[in-house]
Amino acid sequence: METQKLNSQLVPGMVNLFKALHKVVLSCNANTLYVRILCVFNDFQWNDKVEISDAQMRAFTGLSQRSLNSARDELAEIGLISFQKNLIGRFSTVTYTILIDDECDAPTTSLTSASTSASMNASMSASMNASTMHQSIIEPKNTSLNREDKDIDKEENKEKVKEIVALSSLLDRMMSRKAWADTFCANNGMSENDLREEIATFVRFLQNSGCDRKEMGDAIRHFAAWHGKRSEAARQKQDTERQARERAAEARRREQEEEAERKRLFQQECEERGRKFMIQLKQLADAGDKKAKEILNKKYPCTHV
Repeated sequence: METQKLNSQLVPGMVNLFKALHKVVLSCNANTLYVRILCVFNDFQWNDKVEISDAQMRAFTGLSQRSLNSARDELAEIGLISFQKNLIGRFSTVTYTILIDDECDAPTTSLTSASTSASMNASMSASMNASTMHQSIIEPKNTSLNREDKDIDKEENKEKVKEIVALSSLLDRMMSRKAWADTFCANNGMSENDLREEIATFVRFLQNSGCDRKEMGDAIRHFAAWHGKRSEAARQKQDTERQARERAAEARRREQEEEAERKRLFQQECEERGRKFMIQLKQLADAGDKKAKEILNKKYPCTHV
């Protein structure tokens, strides 16, 4: 389809819609979106392009972000509109352009008469009523899908909302998240009091770091990482202390074994010397040594040198 930009005319845009409805089957969401885009252009006095955020367009149409994206792509594919996404800082907008068929070029005469203006408004109103009626008849078939889209959109919006909390109330706010607290305690083998003391230490750590407020989601993630590092450091310290105790115990065991071995050798040496002495004493007694005989007769063996 050969297209050109709309030049401040409403009728060609409406004709484009009617022609498209004869050629293709537009979804209810795409139909609704196109009518709302025409309303927006009418509010902006039919500029060549109109820039509007997705949040505003969702408010106008009642569509979820997913449905809005799908409907917008559908309109662009069949050549009713073109659009360009813009990113300004953290906020995004979309620039819309209405495309018309060459066969629907706007008339060159100015539409300034009251009758023409009334005709335009009546045509616009009839088209919007027809679109609303068509949507009210067909839309209930997709009610569950739309509800799911809206639920998903609500969840996405909740995730985007950041809760900034002062450090003075961070402990209570984190403990108030009961589901998270119970899960954290179960996974880390902690009691509720242990968790409270750990969060209090974490808050003091943030204060010492010069922080005065924290986003809740970031605080929970930061706390989990901080606690993991502390737990790992504690485990490493315990392992080091255990290894030191084991080394000390092994050293004491070896020392005791060496001492026992020294005593055994000394006892063995004493016994060997005593045996040799008794042999010498018996030899002396056999040789006629009276003192040796006296010692042997009294049975007074000497067990030391």
